[in-house]
Amino acid sequence: VIQQQENAMTIMNKIADIDTLAVEKTKRLLTIDQLARVGKMVHEAKYIDFYAFDMNIHLARYGCSQFFHCDKVANTYAEDNIQRMMALQNNENHLSIMISHTGNNKKLVELVRDLRAKAKTILITSQGKSRMKAYVDEVLLTPRTLTECGSIRMEGLWTVAFSAATKYLLDVMFAMEFSAGYDENIKLSKQYYEIGAKNLCDTEKS
Repeated sequence: VIQQQENAMTIMNKIADIDTLAVEKTKRLLTIDQLARVGKMVHEAKYIDFYAFDMNIHLARYGCSQFFHCDKVANTYAEDNIQRMMALQNNENHLSIMISHTGNNKKLVELVRDLRAKAKTILITSQGKSRMKAYVDEVLLTPRTLTECGSIRMEGLWTVAFSAATKYLLDVMFAMEFSAGYDENIKLSKQYYEIGAKNLCDTEKS
């Protein structure tokens, strides 16, 4: 746990430990069968729709950036009205990923209840018995507390652990899909970086 007036060295080491423990615990919560199911859902979808609020919006946008690099159209929906409109539309070829630390956000519970008949859904949460669990196809769990995987307590630092665990899960899903379409994704990435390099050179010349 973080103490009052700690020095930079101990803070640096503790945050590194929290990230490592969060990822290791999350890895142990996964099964090969679940990863296969999730990988199939991602592969079959053309559109990846993230739904989140508050801090989780930034995690969702990170996931969007990753999935664009494996030829998916990814978006983050954080506004109530847009989320509701998405639930009313035909979501064929869409995969919905909900990010909620508690899994009990009232607005997301109502949303996923309407979405489940129209799109495949994945929930990333730290609560295995959340209200949203009943309405989604897959639940990807993160550790509730770091005491589950070590001696470190995380009062006031659950956001650090949840962010590290969620990014790990997003990276796993991205890497599986990138690997599944490796040749095409490498070609896409090469084109992307060539454009970036050209723009950088043009900027330096101007």
